Amino acid sequence: MSAGQTVSDQQPVYGRMYLVPFSEEIRHEASIPTMTVGNIQDADQCNTILAAGRADLCVLARPHLVDPYFMLHAAMRYGYGEQYWPPQYWPAKPRANG
Repeated sequence: MSAGQTVSDQQPVYGRMYLVPFSEEIRHEASIPTMTVGNIQDADQCNTILAAGRADLCVLARPHLVDPYFMLHAAMRYGYGEQYWPPQYWPAKPRANG
């Protein structure tokens, strides 16, 4: 679910997670899976959107531009140890204590 920026005279109202309501409406009215975008900035926002049933997938661009390892960092933060790490990154992978 994405919207806007297709004609020069549009005046979209931007804000935090601003396209999520559209995704939610399409998901529930059409009974189809949706993915959403629109100023979603962190893993907590993604988890909130998914847990609330507002979308089936969150797509983030800018957070990955700022931090190409966004998903690895989020996985570490949530204590998810099964996240795939490319072999060249293994030396930087956190290790369990003891």
